[in-house]
Amino acid sequence: MLSFIIGLFHKARIHIEEIVWRKNLHLTVLSLLSIVNRRGIPLPSALYTYFNSPDADPDLEDLADEEFLSKYLVPENGKSLVDCGAGLGMWSLFVAEKGNRVYAFEPSPKAYRILVRRTKNYSNIQAYPYALGDKDATGRLGLVAFSTVGTLDREINNLHGGETIDIAIRSLDSLSLSEIGVIKIDTEGYEIPILLGAEKTIEREKPRLVIEVHKETGKAARTFKEELERITAVLRNFGYVWIVRYRYVGLHAVQPFVIAYPNVAV
Repeated sequence: MLSFIIGLFHKARIHIEEIVWRKNLHLTVLSLLSIVNRRGIPLPSALYTYFNSPDADPDLEDLADEEFLSKYLVPENGKSLVDCGAGLGMWSLFVAEKGNRVYAFEPSPKAYRILVRRTKNYSNIQAYPYALGDKDATGRLGLVAFSTVGTLDREINNLHGGETIDIAIRSLDSLSLSEIGVIKIDTEGYEIPILLGAEKTIEREKPRLVIEVHKETGKAARTFKEELERITAVLRNFGYVWIVRYRYVGLHAVQPFVIAYPNVAV
């Protein structure tokens, strides 16, 4: 009984942190609705429809939260950015406006529709509606209710109340892109397969890598620290060195970002 009460208190604390950390009323309401939905409490269908609309306030992504990344994401010498997990296109637009070419990959249909609409007037942005991974295949993408976010190949059944869809996966190596100066990876825990599928491209182009580290959930739970160790082990095999930056993602949790470079001493 005591362990049950402690577990209940722990879940309640996490939910409270999720809600109070939000920076505006819209995000606070969105977080609250997501928590209620995950707990299986019925919600009015109008709310679900509104918050799943691809036109519902696409500017909720707060670029300022990750402003420190801006100096790492613009490629030097006019080279291109590969934006893996482009989302609604915040960073793709940021880099394209500097005059660089951007290859933006976003498999979530809701996010992709917004991405295409927002970048349609940029001839230097090419958007792709599929995921990157370690091989060409078909994968299952779990979509989060009340969000444009999705995640691949984890415990995606009824992920936060969203549906599961089949999507195409390609390896970056199979696309034969050249003049790549930066690869940004923000894919909700699917970072390592992307790196493995880009090994030849990374060896050839020697781009800077900007990787947002995510932790696993559910039975496959891993901490930020464990995921960071797995990612840096791959980078070490590639002959890369790195620095790690952090940002708060809750009242206590900090999320790592890996900025990696070719080791010129190798």
